[in-house]
Amino acid sequence: MIAHPTQKSALRVCSLNVNHSNVATHTTMHHISTQKDPPFNIILVQEPLWGKINSSHTTVSLARWQVTLLKPTIVQNECPRMVSYHRLGTGINLMLRTDIAQDLDYMIMNVGREGAAWPQTILINIYNQKAQDTNNGITQEWTSDHLQSHIPIQSIPMIIAGDWNIRDPSWDDRVPAPNL
Repeated sequence: MIAHPTQKSALRVCSLNVNHSNVATHTTMHHISTQKDPPFNIILVQEPLWGKINSSHTTVSLARWQVTLLKPTIVQNECPRMVSYHRLGTGINLMLRTDIAQDLDYMIMNVGREGAAWPQTILINIYNQKAQDTNNGITQEWTSDHLQSHIPIQSIPMIIAGDWNIRDPSWDDRVPAPNL
């Protein structure tokens, strides 16, 4: 086993939606980069800041963290709805499972620790929304419904996190109260 001075046994995951905001993204990244020992070592971001930097489209990088995009090639007119970061030097092995799915609304990853006795964990980052059929404007299934056919059936732990776009009238005034 390779010893890492900052390695802890658990995988600590933070999930956050920055709503494409430059301010929210850079404030978060600044806060994380100023922490001596951040309380998490994997960050799942939904609705990341995405734009043209120099000659290509990309998201914000963070010193000492590795960004993982949801598929190897993202064409110019596509906008990914999530990315993930994992902290370097902490013994984390993260592998994007493009053999299972390459989708703009979710990403499936295998995550583990170098030399760990326990199996890898499947980590899924999701941005749940209803898909629109561009030909006729009909609303299709939610991303989470579509995801069901891509979740690998294995006997290893799985974590599904992200923005579920669940609304409730008690805290979101754009949602009508249910008729009782």
